[in-house]
Amino acid sequence: MPVHRVPQEADEFARFEAGERFPGPYDNSWAAPIRQRKEAEGNSGRVHILRRPLFDCPRFEFERYHQHRAPIGEDIRIPDVTDRENPLPDVQDLWMFDSSSAIRSARRAMR
Repeated sequence: MPVHRVPQEADEFARFEAGERFPGPYDNSWAAPIRQRKEAEGNSGRVHILRRPLFDCPRFEFERYHQHRAPIGEDIRIPDVTDRENPLPDVQDLWMFDSSSAIRSARRAMR
């Protein structure tokens, strides 16, 4: 089961688990570079690989981040590998910044 292991998000994650929602807009230090790359006609993207059923960890990420970052220019791809082999079995989330750079996220970890 996915486990949310980001210490600086522990309070927000606990509030999410208790039923709080984040309608936005959500603007943090990550939003500015997304906007800057889009304005410079570059791109930033994310691949978030998941399986159903969705646990609290990916539901939190969709609610807190994805719904606010896609409208400002982050290209978010969400392949569902529930019924197929995962092409990247050790990766749940990664960022892409150009045609040759990708960074694996440490946001989620499997227990």
